[in-house]
Amino acid sequence: MIKKFTIMLCTLLCSMNIFAEPFKQIIFFGDSLSDNGNLYQVLKIVPKSPPYFNGRFSNGMTWAEHVGKHYYDKYFIDYQNYSYGGATAIFHNPLTDNFIAPITLEGEINSYFLHALFTDKTKVLYVIWMGANDYLYDQEPNINALTDSVVNKTSWAITTLMQQGAREFLILNLPDLAVTPYARQHGNGERLHIISQMHNQKLDAAIQNLINKYPNAQFVTVNIYNIFNDLLANPEKYNQQYGQHIKDTIDACWKGTVFQNKLAADKINLTAELRSAFADKHTMGKNFDTQAISNYILSSPDLSQAYLLGKAYQAGMVPCDNASEHVFWDDLHPTAVLHQMLGSMVVESLENAGLG
Repeated sequence: MIKKFTIMLCTLLCSMNIFAEPFKQIIFFGDSLSDNGNLYQVLKIVPKSPPYFNGRFSNGMTWAEHVGKHYYDKYFIDYQNYSYGGATAIFHNPLTDNFIAPITLEGEINSYFLHALFTDKTKVLYVIWMGANDYLYDQEPNINALTDSVVNKTSWAITTLMQQGAREFLILNLPDLAVTPYARQHGNGERLHIISQMHNQKLDAAIQNLINKYPNAQFVTVNIYNIFNDLLANPEKYNQQYGQHIKDTIDACWKGTVFQNKLAADKINLTAELRSAFADKHTMGKNFDTQAISNYILSSPDLSQAYLLGKAYQAGMVPCDNASEHVFWDDLHPTAVLHQMLGSMVVESLENAGLG
């Protein structure tokens, strides 16, 4: 009888270990690659649906939502997303950097702290994927200083979270921004390639320093740079592994670039249209500066791309009818199938680290 009870107890404990939740909540910080509709809920202008999907900067759910859904379905773990399209890691001075970026990594974290003031942060997985907009926006000639600032802010974010009890982190590096249709359109591929590599090298070093400094913390990193380059070179390998049918790794599904460029050239009319559109949004405060937010959208490669694509769609342009065969939805953002694949890869990375 004792032996039978021992076997039953062991079976129960082993089962509890196998199905024990790895953490109690997931918190995402990021930009348009992770935004699940946050920016649209604020502005109600960009990105429009259609052609975008319900406020996402893609034609479907983001990778973050796939990851969140996986852990909710498996463990009933809640997730919250503080990512905003157009967000940057660091604050950029509009007077010197020639663009406005009011949403930053620090702002997202402060917003989280406000909402989670009295919650236990020791069993939360914090996810950070940020930096692309800092480099797409900013034409700072000293790229060494620029990448230092961006990576240092990421380190600051992790350290700040740890001071509040955080112990588990998932950090994604940047893809090679030079391979995007945007880089080919604007002829800045060489600069973006160097920046992408420099950023990732410094991020690796920063994470290693944090690992050495905080041995009780757990860091899982996903090498998006290597994964994305390998996928572009060997799409069939990933098609077989994830059951997809990607064929076009170069061109965006959306073919409205020429029309978008014509629209973009008419900045005066665009600004007037945006100001009028925002004026019609009764949710905006009386002191809301429509001129400033219009300038923000039009000066951001990330947001202007989405806004102009929406305008092109209204004018009769349509995206391709085989989006599932494309890597890129527009000139900067991936398709829904790529988001789905990325979500699976992230889950695999977490499981391999014992967090899944």
